[in-house]
Amino acid sequence: MDPDNAAIPAATSGPVPQGPQVNVAVVGAGYWGPNLIRTFSALAGCSLSWVCDLDPARLAAVQARFPAVGSIGAARNTTSLEDLLNDPSLHAVAIATPAATHYSLAKRCLLAGKHLLVEKPLALDLPQAEELVRLAAEHALTLMVDHIFLYNPAFARLCQLVHAGGLGAVRYVNATRTSLGPRLCEDTNIIWDAQIHDVYMALALLGELPGHVLATGRAFLRPGIEDVAFSTLLFPSGAIVHCHNTSYAPTKERRWVVVGGERMAIYDDLREQARLVILKRGFLPFAGVDPAGNRGLRLFDEGEERPDIAWVQPLEVECRHFLDCVTTGSRPLSDGLSALYVLRVLLALDRSLKSGGREALC
Repeated sequence: MDPDNAAIPAATSGPVPQGPQVNVAVVGAGYWGPNLIRTFSALAGCSLSWVCDLDPARLAAVQARFPAVGSIGAARNTTSLEDLLNDPSLHAVAIATPAATHYSLAKRCLLAGKHLLVEKPLALDLPQAEELVRLAAEHALTLMVDHIFLYNPAFARLCQLVHAGGLGAVRYVNATRTSLGPRLCEDTNIIWDAQIHDVYMALALLGELPGHVLATGRAFLRPGIEDVAFSTLLFPSGAIVHCHNTSYAPTKERRWVVVGGERMAIYDDLREQARLVILKRGFLPFAGVDPAGNRGLRLFDEGEERPDIAWVQPLEVECRHFLDCVTTGSRPLSDGLSALYVLRVLLALDRSLKSGGREALC
């Protein structure tokens, strides 16, 4: 929002002392920013101190939309990032601006000694992302990336189940994330805008990086910006993750099918009830021929489980986690280092996409 060569305030560092509230600024009041503004302003132990956007009309719209929510009435509006960086009482900044601006804005915030939550992706270039991680470490600052589905209670339960061996070894995942707009991304393609969610979720679920990936897609709506992609991630363990992502589909879906050696699971983020279903079915080794005529295998179906999962909005969970990390100095679940791994996979997928589907190493 401000030039990279603008004056940088002297940095302060370290966690905020236990007890006092965390003063937070939100930079970007367009698509995602209002959600952060609403959430931070309503959280106990947090004060929304600043809202920053280049467009005064957006700032006015935010004030009109949330006139009585929590601390928003006390938040100061500005079109200059320097205003909030020069505020010594400001502890943390949440960035919700176009992806191409993340690196420059994040760097200025870190150099000014502000803890940082950055909308995904952390950056569009690996050396830039590595620099941000280094700066955060040097100044003892929290650097967290908005990988929001990691904070979804149903997906978190799925990860716990898989990590405990509850499905057996994961064999494949089929991930579908589709919609018809309504907002078409203008600066990045569907891999960076939507498939990034499935990438960081896959890494969290499997606990490993894919060795190589393949991606195909097309730009049907805007030249040069692919709006549909079909991708395959191949992992050293043998697991396969297949992703279908588009903003040009007749229906909205956010659905994962996870097939393990012993059980299966369906995670459907759009269901209000039973977002996670565990299916006790599949094939097991069998000495002989099962009733269906399968030699050496037995088809089994022992019903399903629907875990009772207390629902909390993922953004609230994520923002609370950020505040906790700022005050305690603990490592975020979606920290800068994990974002580097995600970025490596995204860059490989993008290379494969641009090459017409050729295999790319991560």
